[in-house]
Amino acid sequence: MKATGGSGGRLSRGLITVGMVVALVVWCVAANYLAHVSAGTQLNCRLDTLVWPSTLGLRLWEFGSLLAFLLIGGALSILLGSGISRGRQARLISTAVCVLLVVVSTGGYVVATHAVMRAVDARGTHQAMVEVAGVWQDPCAG
Repeated sequence: MKATGGSGGRLSRGLITVGMVVALVVWCVAANYLAHVSAGTQLNCRLDTLVWPSTLGLRLWEFGSLLAFLLIGGALSILLGSGISRGRQARLISTAVCVLLVVVSTGGYVVATHAVMRAVDARGTHQAMVEVAGVWQDPCAG
């Protein structure tokens, strides 16, 4: 039996797996935060004034995106794993490809989330209309 084998190897693989899942969840939350920050104040204000059932589509999108990020992370770990077992140049190439995929998929997620946010805003029921001098106005309007 090797000195590095046994339960220590399983424990370190388990910690690596947990670390990867945590990193992927943080990546998803950060991408979601980036999407909300870059959406603009008016759209965020209008989304905040939606009644609860109207926001269900956006929440389902965010939950489904978390699952998609976990799948993407699995694919990236396979890609990185194949590069690690090879030489230095293969490691650099696989790392560069992974970084490029992370950047592209984050940008794509932000764009897609903006589209979902606009669709939810257009189809949702808003609750925050205020009456000013007998006229109902949108508090989020410009």
